[in-house]
Amino acid sequence: MSENKPYDRQNWNTWKVLTDAHLVKPLQDGALALWRTPEATYVAVGYEQNWTTEYFDFRQGTKLVDETGNQYKLREVQGVPKDELFFVKGNSGDYVAFFLVFDPLPLSVSTITFIEPDGEPFGAWGANWSGNVISNLSIQQLRENQRLFEYHPRVVVN
Repeated sequence: MSENKPYDRQNWNTWKVLTDAHLVKPLQDGALALWRTPEATYVAVGYEQNWTTEYFDFRQGTKLVDETGNQYKLREVQGVPKDELFFVKGNSGDYVAFFLVFDPLPLSVSTITFIEPDGEPFGAWGANWSGNVISNLSIQQLRENQRLFEYHPRVVVN
């Protein structure tokens, strides 16, 4: 990440810049995978980078909900700020992955709902975005999706 500056959501010049995003092979935008440990649940989210500089934000309120209604909050996003807009610099057409760390899921949980809250409006480009709710995600399928998130180095063709 770039140097620390006082963050101002309304001033994109203060946003951090990630220049070494985790690259993966092409996948469906918003693809998810899951890993479990006794200490935490890790969820990978993959995106296609459509611009050489693209902004992202992972917000408080992002959570997993199991089939009984228990909620598992987002603790952190590895290597990027939480609750701050930030840029990812790369190449258009890259596929990047972010790794979200949640409270641990019990082994008895077999399906979850992934919830991202609405994004707040901000002055840069007048942008905002709707939240996202993905229901009935099979833990087994999410674990099988782990293979989608292996590191894939950028190949530059001259």
